[in-house]
Amino acid sequence: MEVLPTKHGRHVPSKENPADIASRGIDPKFLPDCMLWWQGPPWLRLETSSWPKAEFNFDEVSDGIKAEEKSDSIFNLFTHTSNEVIRDLFEHYSSLPKIISILAYCQRFIKNCKKIASSQGSSISSSLINSTSLTFSEIKTAEETIIRWVQGIHFQEEIQSIKKQISLPSKSPLRSLHPFIDEHGLVRVGGRLQNSQLRFNSKHPIILPSQHTISELLIKEQHIAHLHAGPTLLAHVLRQSHWIAGSRKLIN
Repeated sequence: MEVLPTKHGRHVPSKENPADIASRGIDPKFLPDCMLWWQGPPWLRLETSSWPKAEFNFDEVSDGIKAEEKSDSIFNLFTHTSNEVIRDLFEHYSSLPKIISILAYCQRFIKNCKKIASSQGSSISSSLINSTSLTFSEIKTAEETIIRWVQGIHFQEEIQSIKKQISLPSKSPLRSLHPFIDEHGLVRVGGRLQNSQLRFNSKHPIILPSQHTISELLIKEQHIAHLHAGPTLLAHVLRQSHWIAGSRKLIN
């Protein structure tokens, strides 16, 4: 296979590009008479010397945009739309592990795009691109992203108060939990258990709102995992890692 130099590339104006018809759409009633779609632009049947002279220098465009800028623009696009992505996942799926996995794959895709863009021609490990199984780290990162999003919606005032190191609003359901924000930006239960010998998640479970679907799915997941455990046992299991404000109503 021969790779042609980029100087042989030519720019096809949008109005003469059949591919734009497919990507932008067309009313079906106009498609049978659309000669551009069926036959291509008229000049395509002429000698190449009669083709449009406008050329497109791929190298100049590629060199004009730094790899870091490319990767950052991809990452920023996902960051700006991640809220909508997570919201849609909760609307379309009723399994918390599945929601986390889908987001983890999305985050992996963005991460790989950044690595490839910043590699500037150097080799990329095939395992990075072709691996299908998610790692523990990828799943954990996706889960944390989702929880931060949920907490940001329901505990906005509390988060601002914690960051400003002022008392929580008097009507806040978290006031008695002495919450703090950990190194990953997650709101957790504080209090005197910090001096106990329990593991970190048990001493400082992640706080979740009972009003969001994530709490219902988490309870459902643990209920099945523990062979349909009763309310008391289920509440105990949940609080080993998560504290759902008002969870008793959801569990019962």
